[in-house]
Amino acid sequence: MFKRISEWRTEKKRRETLSAVRGERQALEDTLDRAELAGIPRPPAAATYLAQLAALEDQIPTAARHELGDIASKAESLGQLRSYFYPPQEVDDYGHLSIDQMAEWGVPPETVASLRDRLSPKLKSKDPAEARSALNAVFTESDSWSRYVDDYDTTTKKLAWWLLAVIAASLLLAFFSMRCPWLVPLGLLLAAVAGSCASVVTKIGPLAVTSEFEASLRHVPTRIATGIAASVIASGVLCWGFAPIAFQSKTYFDLLLGCATPGEGCPAPSVLGLTAVSALLGFSERVLTWVNERVSTR
Repeated sequence: MFKRISEWRTEKKRRETLSAVRGERQALEDTLDRAELAGIPRPPAAATYLAQLAALEDQIPTAARHELGDIASKAESLGQLRSYFYPPQEVDDYGHLSIDQMAEWGVPPETVASLRDRLSPKLKSKDPAEARSALNAVFTESDSWSRYVDDYDTTTKKLAWWLLAVIAASLLLAFFSMRCPWLVPLGLLLAAVAGSCASVVTKIGPLAVTSEFEASLRHVPTRIATGIAASVIASGVLCWGFAPIAFQSKTYFDLLLGCATPGEGCPAPSVLGLTAVSALLGFSERVLTWVNERVSTR
C-alpha cells in the first residue's frame, strides 16, 4: 500500500514537472515569436535554451522524485532568460504586468512597492540591455513568489483541514465522554482541544513573508497548548466560584458535579453547556488575563 502511495505521488510530481517545463518552453517560444514579429531575428542562444528545455523534458519520465525538483528549477531559470529576447518597446509593459500580478497574488504591499521603486526606472531605460536585465529581475522575483504562494496555499489548506478534523473528532469524543461520570474531565479536556484548534484556524493570516509565516507555524503547537491550559485553569476558577456563571439557575460547578457523579445523569443540555464553556475558554486567548484579574481581586 505504501509503495502504491509513493508511486502515485511520484507520478503526480512528474506530471506537475512536465507541465512546468512545457510551460517555460512555450513562454520562451512565444517571446521569440513576438520578437520576430517586431523584426528581431532569433539569436543563436535561443536555440540552445530551447534544446536544453527539450532535454530536461526528456529526463522527466525516468527521473527519481527527488530529481524532479531540480529539473523544474533548471527549467524555470532557462525560462527567465526570455526576458533578454523581448522587443525593447514591450519590456516596460511586461515588467509592470508581472509586478501587478504579484500584487494580485497578495504579495505584501511593501514588497511590491520596493520592486516598483527599484526596477521601474530601469524598465523604462532607453538602453535595451539595462531594461531587459531589470525585466529578468522582475521575472525571477515573480517566479519565486509564485512558488511561495503555491506552497503557502498548500500548507495553510492542509493545516486548516487537519485542524478541522481534530475539532470534529474532539467535539464528538467530548460529547460521548461527558455521558460517563468518570470521563467528564477527559470530555472537558477534549472540548478545550477543539476550542484551541478553532482559535488557530481563525488566525491563519494572509500571505506574509517567509520568516513571518514560518514563525506562525512554529507557534501553532504553543497556541494550542496555551489554549488547553487556559481552559483547564479557567474551569477550575469557575468551580471555585470566583466568577459564577448561571445555567438555568445552576452554576457551572453544579452542572459539572451532576455530570461527574455516578447515578445522577448528565442530560444533553448539561453536556452541551459544559462542552461549550470549555471550548470557549480554549478559544479565547484572553482567558489567562481574565483568570488573573479574577484571582488577583480576591
